[in-house]
Amino acid sequence: MKTPITKDDLEKARNDLLATALGCFKADPDVLGIFLGGSMAARSADAYSDIDLRIVVKPERHSRFVRQRRQMPKQWPGFLFNEWIPNAQHCVSHFQPFGKIDIFYYNAAALTPSPWYRLPIKIFHDPKGIVADLVQRSQGLHFTVGEDDVDFSISKGLAAAHETYRRASAVSYSTRRRSLTNCATT
Repeated sequence: MKTPITKDDLEKARNDLLATALGCFKADPDVLGIFLGGSMAARSADAYSDIDLRIVVKPERHSRFVRQRRQMPKQWPGFLFNEWIPNAQHCVSHFQPFGKIDIFYYNAAALTPSPWYRLPIKIFHDPKGIVADLVQRSQGLHFTVGEDDVDFSISKGLAAAHETYRRASAVSYSTRRRSLTNCATT
């Protein structure tokens, strides 16, 4: 009989995955900075939270990291699959038992201050102070949300809810139809 996976198991697996990723990226001389965002950096993570990792790389090596974004995680223990978008600068990789790491690759020369860098960040590797400087220069910036931003967010939420409803309705309809067909033939 299989032992159920506990929250402690999930957190240990996530910490092991983060340690593996950090070891891999810190060893690469083309990596100029590594930082964590999201709920882990904000210290609000739960056992199911993912890892939001940001990798700052030398400008001349950025395209190599983006091209290889799907290959590197495949070599780490527990790899299951990648979730990716063509031409994106990130990859989301899923691991056993129920872990996920989002890795974004940033070109050091293209980094600009943003209100996003005011959110909690945990810096793991920053030998030249690039990430710390970016965070400092972002401190005075504020989020601005326009009408189109709100409309876009609402439309995406409604579309997701509608898709879920349609799928649930299709399954329900299909199940009812099979039941009626089975009753008619008996």
